[in-house]
Amino acid sequence: MSVMERLFSTAVGASASIALMERAPRIFARMVLGNPPGVPSSVMASRARGVLDDQVHMAGLRALFRSAYSHWPERRRGYRNDVDLVTRLGRLPLEEITCPTLIVHGTADTSVPPGQAEHAHARIAGSELYWVKDGEHVGALLNEQDRAQTRITEWLRAQERQRAP
Repeated sequence: MSVMERLFSTAVGASASIALMERAPRIFARMVLGNPPGVPSSVMASRARGVLDDQVHMAGLRALFRSAYSHWPERRRGYRNDVDLVTRLGRLPLEEITCPTLIVHGTADTSVPPGQAEHAHARIAGSELYWVKDGEHVGALLNEQDRAQTRITEWLRAQERQRAP
C-alpha cells in the first residue's frame, strides 16, 4: 500500500491530507505526484510547481480531495465494496461499447498499467487513445496540464458538434 493509500485510508488520514494540502501544498504535491519510474525528479518538481502556481488546478485539486475524503468514514464501506467487485470482474465486453470513447492514460501510470489502455483501445471500435507523456494515474490533471486538458475539451466539443441537429 502506498503512502497516499495509507494516508487516505482512514478518516484521520483524510482530514490530515486535506489539512496538509491547505497548509503545505508543495509537500502535498510531491506526495501526490510521487516519482514515476524513468521520470527525473527535476521534471516532477517542475510539474508540482506548475500545479501549485496555477490557481485553477489547485482549486480543482482542493475540490477533488474535499469531496472524495471529507466524508471518508461514510464512504469507506462503499469503497471497499467497489474494490471487491472490481477484483472479481471477469472479461469486460469492451467490443459492445458503441459510443464515442476517448481513453486518456499516462505512460508512467503505476496504478493501471498502460497496456490496459492499449487493450481497451484495440477493442472499442472508433476509440481514440491519448497518451499523457510520463503521466502517472492522474496525469491529465497534473502532467501536460494544458495539453491534456485541451485535448479532452476539444474532443468533448467535437462530440457535441456531431450530435447537434
